[in-house]
Amino acid sequence: MNIEFIFNPATEIKDTVLKGLRGFNANHFPHDNSEDIACVTKNDDGEIKGGLTGEIYMNTLFIHYFWLDDSLRGSGMGTQLIQKVEQMVQQRGVTDIYLDTFTFQAREFYLKMGFEEVGRFTGYPMAGVDKIFLQKHL
Repeated sequence: MNIEFIFNPATEIKDTVLKGLRGFNANHFPHDNSEDIACVTKNDDGEIKGGLTGEIYMNTLFIHYFWLDDSLRGSGMGTQLIQKVEQMVQQRGVTDIYLDTFTFQAREFYLKMGFEEVGRFTGYPMAGVDKIFLQKHL
């Protein structure tokens, strides 16, 4: 056996590792199907000015990305987007939402929306910045 360290590995390598992990996990998770979601806000010209993307897996939603244009911050649009997402995913049986953010992003907003901080990496990805993990039970 040989060990090889690779910078910028090929997609084939990443796919092989993921396939192996999913095979191992199959004994613990009854199905491996997930559903991607997005919820966006557009201006009158149809231009996306904010939104979020995520993935529903079993009874959970993991929010991958959430962004609002600077012109919409503090306007209530973020609250409306989260509320819409919660409403829609509950119809799919989602009971819990998970996400992560950085200390310079929106921790206080998420706490106001009912999320609870459940962990953090300090000094990640650099000194002076923490990655914060949050969850909310619907």
